[in-house]
Amino acid sequence: MSPKATLRHPVAPEPADAKISALGKTSPLGTTFSVPGLPLAQLMEQTSRHMHALGHADTLVPAQWAALRYFYTSLPPNNTAMSLARYQGLAFGPVSRTVRTLIAKGMLRKAGSAGPGRSEAVELTSDGRQILQRDPLNLIAQVLDKLPLAERETLAGAFEAVIRAISKRARR
Repeated sequence: MSPKATLRHPVAPEPADAKISALGKTSPLGTTFSVPGLPLAQLMEQTSRHMHALGHADTLVPAQWAALRYFYTSLPPNNTAMSLARYQGLAFGPVSRTVRTLIAKGMLRKAGSAGPGRSEAVELTSDGRQILQRDPLNLIAQVLDKLPLAERETLAGAFEAVIRAISKRARR
């Protein structure tokens, strides 16, 4: 690297015109986008990558944080690994391994049968509840909570539309 080259921190604030270019039809370099929504999609992707990186904290990985969040709010009969897999749209095998790992770490525990069949209920332990106090997603929630209600409602609608489109495509 040359002495004049500088490195930018990946989450450093962007220039003031970055917001405009994210919603416009040209990139910051002047390239024209063939799909008008692409700059916003790229901004969403960048946000997703940063959120994923935040999820590597407190000896947990993003999938484990997501499982802990799910079991924090789930009620019977939805407090099973199978229900978590359905909710996340993932295969049962990897989700089951995540749940077993969290049980081994003492953050989840088996809570008996969830009904007919082989489903086993799972619940948070006190250690699981305690570590959720340090959930990296809390940072994102704090930023979003500062937005005006109308902006939060618009974002929620946009995220729901994206999730529906992705889910619909995945079912094909």
